[in-house]
Amino acid sequence: MTDIDNLFIRRPRAIRITPFTPKLADIVAGNEQQPIYYIKTREGKRHITAGMLIAEKSETYRHPMDPDVFAREYINLLGYESAFAAELKDQIAQQLRRALDSDDLHAEIDRIAGFLSSNATQASLHQEHEEA
Repeated sequence: MTDIDNLFIRRPRAIRITPFTPKLADIVAGNEQQPIYYIKTREGKRHITAGMLIAEKSETYRHPMDPDVFAREYINLLGYESAFAAELKDQIAQQLRRALDSDDLHAEIDRIAGFLSSNATQASLHQEHEEA
């Protein structure tokens, strides 16, 4: 991604992760030797196996999750700010490199500065979460 004006992140929403154990299954099919486990979700029953995780986004919304997906897509809430800052710095660095290669350096730097400056018409992410 090279255009900071086209870069978006999903608003953070904390989720609770619980390692799946057979006693957390809502439905058990199959037989004793080869049980098939399911958990109930808003979309219906979903298959889950040992080693998977249960992601709970609210009291009424949960789903099975592969640990590899979890590791790739989620970060601990305590590490969020630093990960966000690192991503933002990387994006700004890419924008500055693009500005250096442009025909109108001043205009590119001014455009980047416009995106980085405070805008009174937009609430900050922190304000929004504090109000909720």
